[in-house]
Amino acid sequence: MSVGMVLSPSPEAYAAQLAAHCLGCVVAPTRPGWSAQQRVAVVERLDVVVADQSVDRDALGLEELLPGAPVETFRRRASPIESLD
Repeated sequence: MSVGMVLSPSPEAYAAQLAAHCLGCVVAPTRPGWSAQQRVAVVERLDVVVADQSVDRDALGLEELLPGAPVETFRRRASPIESLD
């Protein structure tokens, strides 16, 4: 099964991609800089699409994959260099 990922960079998007790989799927992530035409050319060939933006076909949203799951916010740790004044 081939799965297309039309997702903005986020921890949830990364988790969805890893999950698809673990299930044995062929994963086709799109790049944020691709034009709509480029995305359509790739997405139309796939079995399933997971998206957080509009695509020209039916797609699953991240919230549909994990309904009711808490979304955690991750804060970047300051490096020791940043804390020097």
